[in-house]
Formats: sequence, C-alpha cells, structure tokens
Amino acid sequence: MRESGKPENMIEKIGEGKIKAFYKDVALMHQEWVRDGSKTIGDLVKETSAKTGENIQVRRFVRYQLGE
Repeated sequence: MRESGKPENMIEKIGEGKIKAFYKDVALMHQEWVRDGSKTIGDLVKETSAKTGENIQVRRFVRYQLGE
C-alpha cells in the first residue's frame, strides 16, 4: 500500500478493514446468522443467553458448503 502512494492513516484503515473481512468469513462467532443477516452468531449467542439467563457456549457446529 505504501508503494502505491496511499497516506499512512488510510493504510491503517485499509488493514483493519481487511482483518474484519477475514474474520467475518473465517471465524464462526463473527459470521452472519443465516436467518437474519444483520446479526452475527456472537450476537445471537449473547441474545439467547440474556433471554434464558444461562451461560451459552458453542461447543460444536456443522459446516455446509454449496457447490461441491
């Protein structure tokens, strides 16, 4: 990015954006919930935990991939 002539403050913001995009694709708790794209899995766990009053943890999950 520096070689392309970007300002230093923009390089930092671009890097943060790329890291957030990576976590959104890779880390389960940062992924969008299938039924409501405005929530993440982490938000859903916190919301359900607050409603039930129990400590909820994701212990396992199944990954489905289309096209293979």
